[in-house]
Amino acid sequence: MGDNGITVLYKGGRLASWHRLSEAAKKAYEQEHVELMLTVAQEHRLQRLEGFRLIAPQGEYERFWAMDFPTLEGGGSVDTGGDGTAVRCLRIL
Repeated sequence: MGDNGITVLYKGGRLASWHRLSEAAKKAYEQEHVELMLTVAQEHRLQRLEGFRLIAPQGEYERFWAMDFPTLEGGGSVDTGGDGTAVRCLRIL
């Protein structure tokens, strides 16, 4: 990554309600999440993505992510499901 790039460190996980969803609902949310992340990666030229599973969950957090982008115009959190059960992901605006 060049000198002007930025690395975003993000801890993520799933809400407790995730485990109460049917397998079909989980699969649908996972697909929606993948499509959203692919769009973000393309729009903002994701240069690197590394994910790590924590040895033990810390509350709702299960994973830690490192993402490299050439620039960061802004950031925020997007919930990919209207009922709060979907995996949350970082959205670079």
